[in-house]
Amino acid sequence: MPPGSRQPFQLFSVQQEPEGCWIAEDAASVVGFAISWIRGELWFLSQLFIAPSVQGHGVGQALIERALAHGGNAADNRALITFAYNPVSISLYVRHAMYPREPLYVLDGAAGAFQAGPRAAEGLEYEPVRANATNAQVLGRLDQAVLGIERTRHHEFFLSQPDSTCYLFEHAGVPNGYAYVWSSGRVGPLAAVSPGSFAGVMRSALVLAARSPTRGVSLLLAGSNEPALAWALGHGMRITRPLLLMATKPFGRLDAYGFHSPGLL
Repeated sequence: MPPGSRQPFQLFSVQQEPEGCWIAEDAASVVGFAISWIRGELWFLSQLFIAPSVQGHGVGQALIERALAHGGNAADNRALITFAYNPVSISLYVRHAMYPREPLYVLDGAAGAFQAGPRAAEGLEYEPVRANATNAQVLGRLDQAVLGIERTRHHEFFLSQPDSTCYLFEHAGVPNGYAYVWSSGRVGPLAAVSPGSFAGVMRSALVLAARSPTRGVSLLLAGSNEPALAWALGHGMRITRPLLLMATKPFGRLDAYGFHSPGLL
């Protein structure tokens, strides 16, 4: 992938969960790094990157072993998201009992296809979420219901980012789901308490994303979420990148969840 600017999540990880961060050095140069995090019973390998000059020399194996020492060996479940077309990495993860569980797809579409949509799904009301500890806990509890893990700390990070807006969806005054909309047009993470509610949350979030100053919108969905995929493809979105969720065992209701990224689930 092309190099980018400083990644705020990497800084967040070093500050908030430094025991999950490792680097590999060759003399004075960093040639690889690994970041992992733990939420509940889930250990998640967020990032593992090795410089091309040292690939095939055991650096990745050494880093993942150290990352697993950060609670991964004792975790009830271990998981990660990787590129679906990287057989070397997939083989490495399988050797550590993380198996292919779910295909994931990045979908991109034109913002104009969603700008004329309704402001809210029928029966759902939404409002922007303020960045505070109480709201992060509300969002974390929704994750617990959908994914089986509570991610308050991640929501504190998401809510703190200046280019994101989180919307809390309610039905009859009861929290029903949430969706993050980014200034780039990206939507995610998003979750709903049921697959039926997820459709309304997703459609509303895409409309909100299309009204931001962007020409495109994007989503990251599970392959098993057939209704959401069919609806997105039917509205002109196209699959642009295949990914793969690997885990010791299946978890979560992925037909009621939209992902943020490979590193943050």
